[in-house]
Amino acid sequence: GFQFTGSGGEILAECFKAAGIEYIFDVNSTGQTPFYDALSTRPELKMIVALQEGQATAMAQGYELASGKTPALFIPSIGTPNALSNLYNAWKDRSAIAVFSDGSSFLTEGRDGFQQVDDWLAPTEQFTKWRWQLKNPDRIGEMTRRVIKLAGTMPGGPVYLRIPANVLSARDVTQ
Repeated sequence: GFQFTGSGGEILAECFKAAGIEYIFDVNSTGQTPFYDALSTRPELKMIVALQEGQATAMAQGYELASGKTPALFIPSIGTPNALSNLYNAWKDRSAIAVFSDGSSFLTEGRDGFQQVDDWLAPTEQFTKWRWQLKNPDRIGEMTRRVIKLAGTMPGGPVYLRIPANVLSARDVTQ
C-alpha cells in the first residue's frame, strides 16, 4: 500500500478512491466540510446530493441494485431517523451500502447538546450488518475499508460508520 497524510476528510476520500467507490450519495451537512474540501480536488469521486436523507438512501440503493457496486452514503447524524425507512428497504433487499455520517464531537456525548442523542448507533442496529463510531482519526482508513468490505460481502447489506466532526476535521493524519 501507500502512505498518505491529510485531514480526516482527505483520508476518507482516498479510501473511497482505493476501494473503487465512484459515487457518494449525500445530503448537505456543515459537519462534512472537511470531506467536501477533499472532494473538490478529486473529480473521480462524484457526489450526488439529495434534498433529504431518505431520498439519498433510496438513490444509493437504486444505484447498488442497478450496478451491483457498493456506493457510499454520507448523511448527517441528525438525519439518520429520516434515512431509516429506506435503510430498512436496503436491509431487506441485502443491498450493499457503505453508510457514513458526521455529527458533533464525541467529546460532548451525554450532555444533551445540540443535535445529540445518547447513542447514535442504536437506531441503525436493526437495519445494518455492523455499526461503529470512530473516536480516533488514526483509524479512519481501517474502519472505512472494513465498512466497504463488510457491506459488499455476501449476503450484502448496509454497514454504518459514524465519523464525528472532531475526527473528520483532524489534521495531519497519516494512514
